[in-house]
Amino acid sequence: MTTKVISFGCKPPRENLDLIDAQISLGHRYYNKLIELHRKQMEDCENARRERFPEFAAIEMDVAEAEANVTRIVDDIRANNAKAKRKRATPEESSALSEAKARLKELRAVRKTIRAAIAEDAGLQKHLASIYEASATAKKEARANCGVYWGTYQKVENAVESAIKKSKGPPRFARWNHDGMYGQVAVQVMGGGTWQEMLIGKGKIGSLIRAEPAPCKRTSEKTARPWQFSLRISSDENRKPVWASVMAYVSPNFMP
Repeated sequence: MTTKVISFGCKPPRENLDLIDAQISLGHRYYNKLIELHRKQMEDCENARRERFPEFAAIEMDVAEAEANVTRIVDDIRANNAKAKRKRATPEESSALSEAKARLKELRAVRKTIRAAIAEDAGLQKHLASIYEASATAKKEARANCGVYWGTYQKVENAVESAIKKSKGPPRFARWNHDGMYGQVAVQVMGGGTWQEMLIGKGKIGSLIRAEPAPCKRTSEKTARPWQFSLRISSDENRKPVWASVMAYVSPNFMP
């Protein structure tokens, strides 16, 4: 099955604008809550390692300093080469760089040995596993209490995972705005659906997304026409859908 992803610029919601804003606000809070929980998990694990292996923190700092020193020397050589209009480092510079790289290699070897000891320490690994388990439980509770509809909270969680992977240290909290992954509302249709199901409100997709043509004075078949798209953003106390609607102009080329 071929998947087609199409984006449209939409006008502001015609219905339930306040609920859209509420979902975006709650999504932002949920994003930062997950970041908070992940940072706590990292901190707890770091403290556990330091308590069992006090030398772990020191070697990490030494490696970071050695890496920074190698980078500084390389940058200085490049700047000096550009200034002197030369292509190679001086013997003194080459010697300093070699010494710095050798020191870095030595420290990394020590760190590797300590990391191996950490991995083989059954007591520490059991402690770390309990930290991960507690963090996973806290994240499940955060999801249950976030107040964000399921399609949107999945998008928030994906954004958090992406931020964690890209971050070299603890992931940062997000400042409030209406942009970014946490500034959206979304639904996910498991198994997909058809355009006809959206039109008649049937199937899984019909319970989450609906579409209907809006009145239009234009008659040309080549002209984009307005459509009203309704997105399920919540459920009421009877588990019935709560909709938000937007208007989008769709080119005939995109129509099934």
